[in-house]
Amino acid sequence: MDWSAEQLVELAAASHHAAKPHVRVKALAVLAVAKGYSQKHTAELFDTSAVSVNSWVGAYRTDGLAGFEIAPGRGRPRQADDDEVERYALQSPRNFGVDRSRWTLRLLAETVPCLQGFTETGVRHALARCGISYKRGQPWLLSPDPDFEKKRLTIGAALEAAESHPGAVVALFQDEATFYRQPTQASLWGRMGRAQPHMLWSCRSNTWVRVTATIDALTGQICYRQASKISLAQLIKSYEEVLKAYPEALMIYLIQDNWPVHKHPKVLAFLARNPRLQVVFLPTYAPRLNPIEKLWRWAKQTLSHAHPYCDNFSEFKAQLNACLDTAATMPGYIRHYCGLSSFKVFL
Repeated sequence: MDWSAEQLVELAAASHHAAKPHVRVKALAVLAVAKGYSQKHTAELFDTSAVSVNSWVGAYRTDGLAGFEIAPGRGRPRQADDDEVERYALQSPRNFGVDRSRWTLRLLAETVPCLQGFTETGVRHALARCGISYKRGQPWLLSPDPDFEKKRLTIGAALEAAESHPGAVVALFQDEATFYRQPTQASLWGRMGRAQPHMLWSCRSNTWVRVTATIDALTGQICYRQASKISLAQLIKSYEEVLKAYPEALMIYLIQDNWPVHKHPKVLAFLARNPRLQVVFLPTYAPRLNPIEKLWRWAKQTLSHAHPYCDNFSEFKAQLNACLDTAATMPGYIRHYCGLSSFKVFL
């Protein structure tokens, strides 16, 4: 048989890089034949029959690498039902009368009908075929707000309006955050062993500073205000700064949570005098729908974790301003970090 250089290169690449193991094996066997090994000798090397090697060679000659794929309906049928495995594994064991909160491989083998008799390794393989892996759970708070869907769609409409009319319509996410004198605990580099790296704490009271901020959903622009307490007066001043920051905007949608101060009569009176500023409330207990929460995470990872300013809180507040000023100089990055590159969750 004559083999082209292209075929040899293709077989060599497939024998190393093909996604499926059986394709790699067949490609390597056919490559051996192409390099002059007899089909009998190749069969001995791969612990198979010469008939199989001959069929692989013929399949490659006819269909190329596609000939190595296993046709539907061929091969050993699966014993595990993927739908059944998924239905059990993705629910609590208690839903199936098992007095545990999490599955083990052995418990799945004993409970799922189609996994009866499987070893733990077999169960693991069955889960992998279903695309299911063992991973750390994420806390997930379900909003009890009966108007959750209506509010979500209202926010989506505000974001679409801002995207359709940039400059004339602005959509801002607003929130308040607290930063403390004592540094928050975080991982640090240290020598191996049981001793942990020391993180200095102050003997003074754990005083705090508050920040109110907005982030532009379209541009990532940040407006913030720092104070020891976000009082009514401070909140209204922050709204005034927002109005000054967007003098050309015909409508500014301010998307914020349900903190009672946001609905104080004095705040509502200010909003009535400034109709350009339209408040849109988030569903209750739904912080995941407020992307500015990730700005606070970024600031705390950048500054608050293990900070050295616990005995000089004035310096900490200055560093906090510097940190937020830095965020303001890279709106594109912050917008992407906060997940504002896509509005899918609201649409």
